[in-house]
Amino acid sequence: MLSNKKIAVIGAGHMGAALIGGMLRAKLTAPKNITASRRNEEALAALKKDWGININTDNKKAAAGADIVLLDNMNPVQLRLAVQKVKGRAKTEASGGVNLGNIQTIAKTGVDFIPIGAMTHSARAADMGLDFEN
Repeated sequence: MLSNKKIAVIGAGHMGAALIGGMLRAKLTAPKNITASRRNEEALAALKKDWGININTDNKKAAAGADIVLLDNMNPVQLRLAVQKVKGRAKTEASGGVNLGNIQTIAKTGVDFIPIGAMTHSARAADMGLDFEN
């Protein structure tokens, strides 16, 4: 599946770190195939220490050669610019900050994939029960 793909996580904040951890715990890819970028060098060093991934503070360098570029918590203007810079050489995904109110705006930026957590973490509870009679 992702085992031979190079993955860049641009803006690897909380959502990006969660995605990295999930991919590695599920053994979807190896740490050597993931490069994370972020301005906060201390946070990047922690990701490298925790997961053994590649890190870079330069987004362009982090995305170089990637097959998949995860764009973490970017606004629509930032997403559109990132998609333009990738120029179709990699698949792009907008992660984090996506909800039912902004998904159409995000889709218009040109990203290839848009996961949305609202289906799980914002689902309405249903008051149901199951009664047994003897």
